[in-house]
Amino acid sequence: MRLAAPFETNSFYTTAQLSNLHPSQLQPKTTQSRGVRPLPSPQSGHSVGFGIIGAGNIARFHARALQEGANTHLAGIYSDIPDMTDRLAAEFGCQAFRSKSDFFAAPQIQAVTIATPSGTHADLCVEAAEAGKHVMCEKPLEITLPRIDSIIEACDRAGVLLGAIFQSRFGRGAQIVHQLISSGALGRRTISNAQIKWFRTQAYYDSGGWRGTWELDGGGALMNQGIHAIDLLVWMCGLPNMVYAKTGTIAHQRIEVEDVAVATLQWPDGSLGWLEGTTAAYPGRPKRLELSGDKGTVILEDDTVTFLDLDAPSPDALAFQKELESAQTSIGGGASDPLAIDYSGHKLQFEDLARAIDQGGQPAVHGREARKAVALILAIYQSARENRPIDPRSL
Repeated sequence: MRLAAPFETNSFYTTAQLSNLHPSQLQPKTTQSRGVRPLPSPQSGHSVGFGIIGAGNIARFHARALQEGANTHLAGIYSDIPDMTDRLAAEFGCQAFRSKSDFFAAPQIQAVTIATPSGTHADLCVEAAEAGKHVMCEKPLEITLPRIDSIIEACDRAGVLLGAIFQSRFGRGAQIVHQLISSGALGRRTISNAQIKWFRTQAYYDSGGWRGTWELDGGGALMNQGIHAIDLLVWMCGLPNMVYAKTGTIAHQRIEVEDVAVATLQWPDGSLGWLEGTTAAYPGRPKRLELSGDKGTVILEDDTVTFLDLDAPSPDALAFQKELESAQTSIGGGASDPLAIDYSGHKLQFEDLARAIDQGGQPAVHGREARKAVALILAIYQSARENRPIDPRSL
């Protein structure tokens, strides 16, 4: 048995060859991917103007990504802190807006990206949609499902596109693993695990009044840090139909939310799994997914495949395995330093939304897709509070 997904070219690829392919060439012919669509290369002939709401650390990541995009540019920044707005706009050579209404009315801004505390996203996304702007929003899309639904409905009413930042999906390793699972190479799925053992200092939580609060952060180690690995797990395996969880606040002071969480998961196909999330595991390790079936196992750490073993390893499969295990991109980081996150995945997401604006279609991670990770996290929180299993699909 040879290791290959039914790729469009009907060929067998090594990772070296795969690294030269665009994700659109990695889509299986016969297997329907969960929540992902072919991503054509961005067209550099037309550039979409983005405006940023927010002027903090995440806004700076967005600004860098937009500046480097093949079909994007930064057209303006607005925040409710004028000094920070002015500094960031000067750093990136764009217009600083003092008035939110002027920002939304600016014709050079076709799309708005939201880079503010999580619990403020809904109102800003809805305002942007009502102003006729396409929307990209940092994770999580919002901290409650009714608020997420209000964003989706507002964008639908206005006829604008809605994307949500889950940049880990755009890494080469994650793309390949997704296609591997979609092709059935692991056989019948048996157990699927995600670990987010990160570290945040007390100073991190003390640095902003919104951090570690239910009102604006929406949660702790899962909602803020672990959500990227949780999104990958849901993207690759689907939404579980049962979670049973425990959470705690063990190592940090002056926060309302969890800094450690553990959950048992079950999927509709009967397969099982578990999830660990913490910001209290010094010194912090890369996020990790381990996915197993009765024909193979794959381990993804950040965006590096560190282990792959398949049944009946033919010479082609062994060569693929060897190269895949050494494949790596820069998407990832943040295990111990929140500022050590690479922005190349953000760039790819902004390019994807700009392509959809210019050519039609939906962004790869649209609002309904981004809702799933939040639903799973909220089910975990509810299970921990009520000490009973919860079905995330019912939320």
